[in-house]
Amino acid sequence: MNSYVEAHPEIHLPPAPAHGAEPRWTSLSWTPFTVRHAPGAGEAANAVALAVHRAREVLARRIGVSLPVRVLVVDGADDGMRTLQPESTLWMPAEAGPGWSELARMLDDRLPHRSRLLLRRTMGRAAGPLELAPVAHTLAIDAYAVALAESAGATFPRRWIANAFGAYARVVTLAEADPDGLAAQAYLAEIVGAALPPSYALADPDVRDVVERIEATRDAVHAHARRGAGPLARFLRAFPAGMAPRSDGELARLVLRELGDAAFLPTIEALAA
Repeated sequence: MNSYVEAHPEIHLPPAPAHGAEPRWTSLSWTPFTVRHAPGAGEAANAVALAVHRAREVLARRIGVSLPVRVLVVDGADDGMRTLQPESTLWMPAEAGPGWSELARMLDDRLPHRSRLLLRRTMGRAAGPLELAPVAHTLAIDAYAVALAESAGATFPRRWIANAFGAYARVVTLAEADPDGLAAQAYLAEIVGAALPPSYALADPDVRDVVERIEATRDAVHAHARRGAGPLARFLRAFPAGMAPRSDGELARLVLRELGDAAFLPTIEALAA
């Protein structure tokens, strides 16, 4: 079976800089794969590299498959396109998308003073405005997990299904590798659910996309507490490549059946109705 990289040879890396140009990339030395990042993006590169490294280690144990990553490139803004490219190169954004900063501003505006301070402390920043970029960087786990699923022969026919799988993989990974980080994300998800309307009711598309991911995190945390890591493998079996087209309702019922009763229910019960 070809990997995602081998199956998509048409995607190419940007051309190398011209001879004599100032070097564009800086590397990290502690990872088992090469990490390249633009100057000034070292903090983001470390966070993303750690997320991908943890995902590779934990998911290999839990699912029994791994995805080769030779080079991790951390550069640019988040445009929603975290992709695997030729020669096992994984490309991740160094900057969180605009939805994350706008969500932080909305929470700062809407939360009572004490709740706002507690959320900032939980996110690791007691002073200054709320900063959600560290959470955004952990979504590298989701991107790695979805690429891993595709390389294993799974195909997710809807974005919300890929988001659900990615969120579950992130929860499983953090539960083993960073329980405090998982607790912080679970707390953020509960705060967002209490302070904001559901994602589908949000007017700003960037914020809506971020809140969709946070809602998937909340549901994954609840499902993981009941089911553990088992649903990850069932996800892969439930969505094989070439499966017949299905409606949103049929897909939602399939997810519910495969993951057990009430798993991910808050997000997809309307689709299954």
